[in-house]
Amino acid sequence: MWWSLLVYGIAALWGLRLLFALMAQHRRQYLEKLHAEHVEQAPDQSPGSEPAQPPKAAA
Repeated sequence: MWWSLLVYGIAALWGLRLLFALMAQHRRQYLEKLHAEHVEQAPDQSPGSEPAQPPKAAA
């Protein structure tokens, strides 16, 4: 009888491990997507580019 509890316990731990691995993969993909969207929207800030100038106030 105790061995069935051991088997179920191992299966439960394996299931949790799989769940957390899938959650981590989903989070990584989501963060990569957010980063790609942010890079597309951001102005070019590469080292060779000129710094962004603030808008000049109308006099």
